Amino acid sequence: MRKLFCRQVPTQSDRPELAQKLCTTVSRCLLLVPFSALLSPVTSFAGEPLFWFDGRQNTTQVAPIDQQDCWNDTYQGLRVNGCWQNVVGTDAMGNHWPPNFWGANGAAGFTMVVNEPNAPADMTLEDRIKYVNKYVSNDLVIVNSDNQDLPSADNNLALYSDVRANSPISPPADRLNVPGQNGMGGGSTQNTFTITPTYEDPNNPDLYISYWARFEPGMAKNLQGLHDRPGVYGLGTWREIFGFKTGSFSQAWDGNWRGVQDGQYRIAVEVLTYPADNQVGPHAPYFGCVGDNRAGSYNHATYWHSPNGVWVGDQEPDLGGHWQPPTGYSVPVPDGEWFKFEVFWHRATQLQETQGNVGYFWAAVNGQTICEHFGWNKVEGDPINRIMFPVYSGGRLPISQWIEDLQFWNHIPSQAEKDAHP
Repeated sequence: MRKLFCRQVPTQSDRPELAQKLCTTVSRCLLLVPFSALLSPVTSFAGEPLFWFDGRQNTTQVAPIDQQDCWNDTYQGLRVNGCWQNVVGTDAMGNHWPPNFWGANGAAGFTMVVNEPNAPADMTLEDRIKYVNKYVSNDLVIVNSDNQDLPSADNNLALYSDVRANSPISPPADRLNVPGQNGMGGGSTQNTFTITPTYEDPNNPDLYISYWARFEPGMAKNLQGLHDRPGVYGLGTWREIFGFKTGSFSQAWDGNWRGVQDGQYRIAVEVLTYPADNQVGPHAPYFGCVGDNRAGSYNHATYWHSPNGVWVGDQEPDLGGHWQPPTGYSVPVPDGEWFKFEVFWHRATQLQETQGNVGYFWAAVNGQTICEHFGWNKVEGDPINRIMFPVYSGGRLPISQWIEDLQFWNHIPSQAEKDAHP
């Protein structure tokens, strides 16, 4: 008997519109599911979250950087210095960091990368930590109403990350990206909160993630009025805010496993300011999502974009194609304000799709859908090895991000389920 995606997605009973959409949008489902099934109540699953970083009840800490977690490498001819910084402790459920719902001995922490072609190659590891922290930093901070940081309650703890400046890269001189100056374009300096599982459970292809987040005030300005270069088009650029990548795993010195950049599939959620073809100058920020192979391949291929109309041309931006504002709707991009981000996916291969098991990806901000895609999103034998919450942009610096109330579920939870935990 064929597995039907529309019958196996566990969806909460107080959001039936999403479950109905999952069934009625895909014609393949309609052909195989009796009409009476579409009228039946949506399945409700009572259960616990897989992991819950709640800002009030946990022992989460951002650990000091270990010297053995730093490196000096080259990327596309540029010297890159970087460090990994662990997140440790327990969540509100008593689960230890890193989350182990996809295998033990994974990793959770910040991937800190700094472009620097002129950095001394013989820096000591201790000096490299200090060097990286000049440009990027992480902390666990208290957010409260005294400084208008109020996602859900007073005195919550939030994970804070920033990229203060990109190191000088020359030539050209206008890529110098000290605070307040021109944007980074296609540089790789970033500070990405990363969760690395050790395998992807084929029997549980669904994952729902939600959290509260805030960007730095003035984010829109940081993404506009930039000089054209790789990563910048029509004075506008990009900022990646969420994604996952696939690939293999390597064991670090501490015995934990971390993702390798050698996969075949990526999904990224971004904030963009690229203009429409007939527009002069950058656009107001808008959301866009993409599925592509930028998880390791240098022969870039794009599989889909959402929403409709956000892509021009058949090539990647650096080869002639570019993003443009979506037509028909626009979800406001919060600037310096707390917002709720949600994402849900059901993973399925091309072969499974021909058998009626259709892949799905959905993301929303403050309850409004920003992108949705039906179709295969998995390559057999290529598991998710990184779930990412980046501080990474082609715009001006400094940039920052706060994350609070981070939840992982194997289904879209009901409000009653959420109220029962932690």
